[in-house]
Amino acid sequence: MGNDGGVIAVQRRFMRGTYERKEDVQRQSEKEKAAARAKTCAISNEVLQEPVVACELGNLYNKEAIFTCLLEKTLNQSFQHIRGLKDLVEVKLTPNPSYEEKGAEDDIKLKSELPAKYICPVTLIEMNGSQPFVVVWPTGWVLSDRALREVGAPALQAEYGPFRPGEDVVRLAPPEEDVPAAIAALRHKRRRAREAKQQNKKREKKRQLEEREARGEGAKEDKENGGEEKAENADGETAEERKRRKKEKKEKKRQREVDAAARRAASIRGDSATSSAVAEAMKAVKEQKEGSETFKSLFNKRKETADDIFIRSGGMRYTLS
Repeated sequence: MGNDGGVIAVQRRFMRGTYERKEDVQRQSEKEKAAARAKTCAISNEVLQEPVVACELGNLYNKEAIFTCLLEKTLNQSFQHIRGLKDLVEVKLTPNPSYEEKGAEDDIKLKSELPAKYICPVTLIEMNGSQPFVVVWPTGWVLSDRALREVGAPALQAEYGPFRPGEDVVRLAPPEEDVPAAIAALRHKRRRAREAKQQNKKREKKRQLEEREARGEGAKEDKENGGEEKAENADGETAEERKRRKKEKKEKKRQREVDAAARRAASIRGDSATSSAVAEAMKAVKEQKEGSETFKSLFNKRKETADDIFIRSGGMRYTLS
């Protein structure tokens, strides 16, 4: 059978069109994963809908989905490198004229033969995961990596810049095997930025200290010179004028203190006179009360008589006569 020396091809792997090599299956799976990373949100797994943002690792997100996670603090552990809005940039995507909205459902299936929703504005390459794309971080423009290589960064500065080719360009939707290296590079970049910020603070603090010391030495020299040389300040005021102004200020302050003391003394004297008048009035009232027969009958104690006891014990109303 087969006229090849008696060999009978009965195994499935010898039959054309019925055997798929593992390499082909793996390659097809990687291609689908790349298309998914380029076409869907990394958090919600939904098809990208503008506005779209990107992180420093190159992942793409629907803006509404990532903002909701940040507000509710429900970010997955794999997205903890996003600390806030400052770690995101809104990307500028170029629509593909060949893309049709009626194919949106098929696009969800990420079929590679369908036209992609976005393209590179320079090379017109479709953003379907088969070709690497980058985002220019300062401006948010999304370009293909081929545009940077063939056209060159200097030629793209006017329309899509300014940017630095090495530091301001982030690879979008990187392969899974490149993610650990990207995370390490991001940590190194943030550590360098933190160290540079600390160094700038130290330099600024040192500069301010030197300026204060210089101002202090200048004032000391003016004092040692005895004010013979007139040093003008920022307002054009000389040393003698400043001295005269300070003296006038001290005189005004001393005069205010003297006036306040005089007012306090007058107040005390007025209080003493009032107290004396009140005492004399009370004394006069007391003398009049003691000389009145009615006052004596009401308030002076007298010996209780038998009639008083009889009236009180009998329950009769007590009246004064």
